[in-house]
Amino acid sequence: VEDVAIANSHEEINNFHGCEADVSLDEIKKEKKISDASEQIYSTSFTNATTLLRENIQTVGLEISRSIASEVLIQQKSEWSFKKVH
Repeated sequence: VEDVAIANSHEEINNFHGCEADVSLDEIKKEKKISDASEQIYSTSFTNATTLLRENIQTVGLEISRSIASEVLIQQKSEWSFKKVH
């Protein structure tokens, strides 16, 4: 009797909102699996993108350091040459 009352109550609520609760548990599980798979793909893609960005930032940092070191070396050689001439 209690289950019937609960079922009737749910039916009344659904009718009140103008919709039917005709969704099976299997459909809900299927949608959940699809949702979980999508989240996993997004998570993996985000992780891969983050890793690639980190690697690119490291590469750029190394190139900037090399460039600065090269410029400093050129400037020092230039100063030494100038001191030798004068």
